[in-house]
Amino acid sequence: MLDWKFYSTVVFVCVAVGSFLYKKAQMEGIRPGSFMVVQSFCFFCTVLTASLLRYGGISPGPHPWLGAVAGVLGLTGAFSALRSMKKGELGTNIAVVRLSFVPTAIGAMLFLGEPFTLQKGLLLLFAGLAVSLFFDHYRRENRPALKSLVPALIACMAFGIFDIVYKIGSNLGVNPLTFLIVQSATAHILINLYVASHEKYRLNRVVLRIAPVCGVLFASACLSMLKVLEEVDVSLISPFIQMNFILSYLLGVVFLGESVTRRKLLGITMVALCVLCLSAGLFQRLNDLWIG
Repeated sequence: MLDWKFYSTVVFVCVAVGSFLYKKAQMEGIRPGSFMVVQSFCFFCTVLTASLLRYGGISPGPHPWLGAVAGVLGLTGAFSALRSMKKGELGTNIAVVRLSFVPTAIGAMLFLGEPFTLQKGLLLLFAGLAVSLFFDHYRRENRPALKSLVPALIACMAFGIFDIVYKIGSNLGVNPLTFLIVQSATAHILINLYVASHEKYRLNRVVLRIAPVCGVLFASACLSMLKVLEEVDVSLISPFIQMNFILSYLLGVVFLGESVTRRKLLGITMVALCVLCLSAGLFQRLNDLWIG
């Protein structure tokens, strides 16, 4: 029987590869809205198919409105992350996006009653230093790409709140497939409204080749994340999953020829330190669970 170890690995790989494909799609020339229309449709088809195979239809579940909230946040995060790839580099911008655990930690302290600790204080300090290094990297070496960090920060905030909604949903016992069906349907309706009013549909070969893959990847990641949260606390598994930005960075360097600079490496190291500050003492527990 598949367990959290398998599902956490699926999340790790799917999100990293999906982020890499975002940058590749932007390099080949796509309109973000049109891309997201196809991605959200394929996301919906993936979770609907899974529900048909599992339940023979759409099984009712508690708190479906949480899926709608996740749909708004997920679309905002994915659309902003995709836009940030237009001028910025994958390695730098996806590291900023993966700082989403910072607003998650702040939100947990403010709204879920989690206490402020020295670890979380160090987390915020390292996160601020990392973002300042990324801004300085673009200011010195690629000034036109500086604007790309704005949508990356928006994606960071959206995904941070998104994770809180997932945590709440898991605690309330939502049906994962029903939750994702509502999430993807909400996102698909909203992105179509955006494209209809702000840009023309442009479903070229690049969109039709890459967006369906991203839809399946991110649907698999979201479903797997909800399955992980059924067995493991989010504060325990999140540090492992968030490290996927390093894989995205390596894919960008190897396959897209992105630059490697000391300032960028220092910024990425700062993000890694954020994860370690958040997870101090947790990786040993994770290792104990993995071995057990």
